[in-house]
Amino acid sequence: MTVNALLRSGVQTVGQLIALSAKNLREDVAGIGAGSILAIEDALANEGLRLAPDNGSYRYVRPSDRHVRNHNAWLQPVVELPVPAGNE
Repeated sequence: MTVNALLRSGVQTVGQLIALSAKNLREDVAGIGAGSILAIEDALANEGLRLAPDNGSYRYVRPSDRHVRNHNAWLQPVVELPVPAGNE
């Protein structure tokens, strides 16, 4: 099973998983094949994530203040604008 293979190789979190590339998984994790990698990529894609590229790795970067402001703006309630007279 894919989960057991990942755990045996020391991958315990999603953060550790997305730091690996498909090439790393094939070469470093015993019991992971092409089908398992596709299943992992599909599961990550459902969460908006993906494996690291083969030529490097990702690292977590704390969101900027601008990102936090934009996120909070989307959480505000919708404001109903008045309809101008004659456009009803």
